[in-house]
Amino acid sequence: MPEQAAAEALHPTVARAIIATYTPHKRSSVVDPMAGTGTVAQAAMDLGHQVRASDLHPRLPLIEAGDATKPSHLQPGSADLVVLHPPTYETWRASARTEDGLDAYLEFLRTVLEQQRALARPGGHVVLVVRPVQQQGRTTGDARGPLLLGARSGEVRAVHVAFARDGGEAWHILAFQIPIPEAASTELPGPPARTPTPEDRGEGMAHRPPREERGMTF
Repeated sequence: MPEQAAAEALHPTVARAIIATYTPHKRSSVVDPMAGTGTVAQAAMDLGHQVRASDLHPRLPLIEAGDATKPSHLQPGSADLVVLHPPTYETWRASARTEDGLDAYLEFLRTVLEQQRALARPGGHVVLVVRPVQQQGRTTGDARGPLLLGARSGEVRAVHVAFARDGGEAWHILAFQIPIPEAASTELPGPPARTPTPEDRGEGMAHRPPREERGMTF
């Protein structure tokens, strides 16, 4: 569904902000297993990172074929950042040709999150981008609560809301950080963290404490 994919594509400003906020250093490893039209992958490459992108229906040469609901062929623990941008509820129902409701969609999101979180290294991040649940053009639900309640203990880093200029909530951004085992915490630190520039971040997203909710406008 190329037209729907383009309509649901993440705004480049939001993609750059996510990458700049949750990559620890230059040349970080970014994995995008639901690449769609390639917005996240292109933004990561523009910022100088190493990128592996895949999608169930790849549309660009830089995107491999892959199913995010299945285990990845990539090395577990090899990514600094995994960005997940699944289809909206309406698109998921249409593409799956199912009449299943919100509970089934939430289970789909949990499956993707569980399968792909294994790619993030200890201390790395998994960022899930979802839209408010809409049916027939009306907002009828919110996936944030159930997904946060089902998250593994201690992994929720932050929640952001990206706003369109018309004031509507366009995307909900859930950031999870993979815990560092205690034994590994005494090892030598990795490369120093890179402080994102305002240009990198876009408007309104920066490093912030766990569970603090912030908005950004694009």
